[in-house]
Amino acid sequence: METIDGEIYVLPFFGQGHLLPSIELCKRLSSRNYKITLLISSNLSSSVPSSLRQQPLVQIAELSDAPGPLPPPPDAAGPVPGHNPFHQSQQQMGQSIESFLSARVGDPTRRPLCAVIDVMMSWSKEVFVKFGVPTAAFLTSGACNAAVELGSWKAGVGDKKPGEIRVLPGLPEDISLTYSDVNQQPRSSDEHV
Repeated sequence: METIDGEIYVLPFFGQGHLLPSIELCKRLSSRNYKITLLISSNLSSSVPSSLRQQPLVQIAELSDAPGPLPPPPDAAGPVPGHNPFHQSQQQMGQSIESFLSARVGDPTRRPLCAVIDVMMSWSKEVFVKFGVPTAAFLTSGACNAAVELGSWKAGVGDKKPGEIRVLPGLPEDISLTYSDVNQQPRSSDEHV
């Protein structure tokens, strides 16, 4: 068995559009002998494909982002300061990341090389810095575009025929291109919509 070159944590934002590029990053890094721990919000668990869970160098760590029960709002009408659900999820996720790091980083044999953080999770950098974990930003929308471009090239979509649909290799099966996706012609200014 080859030597593992170190561990890298990958932290995507809360949505599937951020998860899929992060999963591809995990696969790419693990193919280069890095152990990967994908830190995800527990509500994304069902979106992680079983094929990723079977990768020997990829571990999924589900972190809670659900805040505890909220106190009832006061009777006064209007927004309640401090009751922003997104902010509360972010705080809970931060606490979960901190708990995860407390358990792992203290052991020198489990210290990661770095954490790759979705740019939408930049607030979490402080938590990683607190534990001495170097961070790198990952722009998932750029990665998604690059993954579709690479998949299109691999699938040879340039020679598609009308009515044909091609699944893009390396992406979930429900991501595919049709003939019209590839062969859209610009409309002339006098053409009606």
